[in-house]
Amino acid sequence: MWEDLKAAFTNNFVGAMQRLGNKVDLSQIKQGHNETLQSYVYYFFDKKATVVEIFELEIIDRFQ
Repeated sequence: MWEDLKAAFTNNFVGAMQRLGNKVDLSQIKQGHNETLQSYVYYFFDKKATVVEIFELEIIDRFQ
C-alpha cells in the first residue's frame, strides 16, 4: 500500500514539474496556421522565460 501511494505521488509530482528550457526548444516553436500573433508571442516568451544563459541575439534568431 505504501509503495503504491509513494509511486502515485512521485509520478504526479514529476509530471507537474516544469523543466528548464533550452535554445533548441525555442527554435522549435512555430506559429500555428490559425494561431494569432498575440498567442504565438505570448507562448514564445513564456517558454523563453524558462531558458537560462541565452543572449538577446540568440533569442531574436529563434523568434520566427
